[in-house]
Amino acid sequence: SYQFTKRESQFNTEILFSYNDFHEADVLVISMNFTYEHLKPLEKFIMSLKRKEKKIVLLSKTNKYKSKKFPLQTPFDMYVMNNLSNRDKVTSKDLFQLKKVQYKSRINTDKINFNLYKIAEKYNIIFLNKNDFLCDEINKECDVLTDKNKKIYYDDHHYTLSGAKRSEEHTSEL
Repeated sequence: SYQFTKRESQFNTEILFSYNDFHEADVLVISMNFTYEHLKPLEKFIMSLKRKEKKIVLLSKTNKYKSKKFPLQTPFDMYVMNNLSNRDKVTSKDLFQLKKVQYKSRINTDKINFNLYKIAEKYNIIFLNKNDFLCDEINKECDVLTDKNKKIYYDDHHYTLSGAKRSEEHTSEL
């Protein structure tokens, strides 16, 4: 088994341990839109999971991007609406610009991610920072499309199915 996701089991080990999927899983990946309020319950949750002798991977806070409209639109959506008549006509020049816009609109998650990293270090579990495979800090750009030109984000911080698959490919390599 490689994936297990149940929203109602968030930090509730009693519910989590009752699922067959949990017992069949070799690796548990913890990923969510973390806030500071999640940190203490997360530590208790990890301690309970460690007793079950599962490999645990903690992912950083989900990247979030500033959005000006409702429903929450991605910088990609706003760029296409304002500059292009057709999404399928995105040129390499457009894509270069879009990646820069995406990077500039990113909400800083460094502090919460540092706290998550320290928790992972404390409990000797793997920590993966999503920025490492979504953004290029040197060139100051963030990906907006997959290799197959599918949107990565549905809104300001939720992945599309293509975006989730792309993230899964990056994390499963590790």
